[in-house]
Amino acid sequence: MDIGWKVASTVAVIGAGILAERTVDLGWKVATGKTPPRGDEEAVATILEVALFGAISGLLVTIFRRAALKGTNKWYGGRTKNVLEKVQR
Repeated sequence: MDIGWKVASTVAVIGAGILAERTVDLGWKVATGKTPPRGDEEAVATILEVALFGAISGLLVTIFRRAALKGTNKWYGGRTKNVLEKVQR
């Protein structure tokens, strides 16, 4: 068990999640002119808006998370160690 990798990857994933959430919120507001359908806003949003928002945010969170883990792996393990090898199986 590599504690350093766990700490580094946890910090990277949390940061990626925060960045992805802010990116989705800003992109949604620019594209639609409305606030993202979360919480109370879901009651006034159409089912299409909620579904699109869910799909887009899920996709971006996955992309940001994957990029963060790859970057952390490159920083932490360098070229000689692939710490993601166990996760990918």
